Amino acid sequence: MKEYTYNIINDVYNWMISKRKNIEVRILKEKSSAIQVGDIITFNNQDKIGKYVKAKITNKTVVDNVYELTEKFDIERMMPGHTKEQLIELMQKIYKEELNRKQIVAFEFEFLSCDSDIEIIEYNEKYLEDVKDLLVELEEYILSVDKDNLDQLHPEYREKMAILDLEEVNNYNGKCYLAIENGKAIGLIMGCIPPYDEFDYLDYKCPRRGEITELIVTSKIRSKGIGQLLINKMEEYFKSSECEYIIVDVFAYNEIGINFYNKKGYHSRMETMIKKI
Repeated sequence: MKEYTYNIINDVYNWMISKRKNIEVRILKEKSSAIQVGDIITFNNQDKIGKYVKAKITNKTVVDNVYELTEKFDIERMMPGHTKEQLIELMQKIYKEELNRKQIVAFEFEFLSCDSDIEIIEYNEKYLEDVKDLLVELEEYILSVDKDNLDQLHPEYREKMAILDLEEVNNYNGKCYLAIENGKAIGLIMGCIPPYDEFDYLDYKCPRRGEITELIVTSKIRSKGIGQLLINKMEEYFKSSECEYIIVDVFAYNEIGINFYNKKGYHSRMETMIKKI
C-alpha cells in the first residue's frame, strides 16, 4: 500500500465528505498510472487550507475517452447533481487538448476519514498542558531511537521545555499552531524567524529563513494527515513573512521524521558528525 495526494476544489470536497461522490476521474499520467487498488489518496481542498478527505482505492478503470467514461459509470458517482454534458464540458475546460490525446482513469474509492473533527489554530494558553504532554511524548520518542544514549528526559523537562519553546516563538517573530480534536491538542508545530549572528554575512548570503523548531502528532492519532496540515500551515506563515528558505534540525536516528521531511521537499545541507573518545 502506498499513499498519494491530489488537490480538489471545494465542491468536490463537499461531495466527498457527504459521501455522494465515490469516483475520482483523472487524466492518465505518471502518478495516476502508479496508483493501484488498495492505495490511499489524501484529497486536499485547495480552496480551504487544512481541509482534506482520505480515501482507499477499491477499483481502477482506464478508458480511452470521456464518452466511454460516461457510458461505464453513473454521473452521480463522479459529479453529483450534474449531467453528462456538464461533466464533459468541465473536463474539456480543465484538460483542454490533453483530453483528446490521453486515456482517462476512474478511481472508485471508499471513504476513510476527513478533517471535519480537526481544527488547526494558533496557540492558546488553555492548551498549555496538552502542549507539555506532546513535547514529553516527542522527547520520549527521541530517547527510544537515540543510539548514543545522550538524550535525557530531565525531571524538569515537562514544566520548563514548553515555556522555553513558546518564549522563543514570541521573541523571534514565530508561530505555534495546534491541531485540535474534541477540545484537545493532539499535534503541534512551532517555528520562528531567527536573526543571524553579527558576522554571518562574511561567508553566507543570509537569506531570510524560517526555522521549524518542534513538530509532533501524538502516536495515538496517526495516518490522518495531521502532520501535513501543520507543516503546510507553518510554510504558509513563513511565505507570508517573505522567507526564502525553511530550515529544520532532524535527529539523525529519527528515520520517521527524515522520511516525512524528504516527502515534503526538504533535503540535508549540513550533517553533524559525532565520535565517542
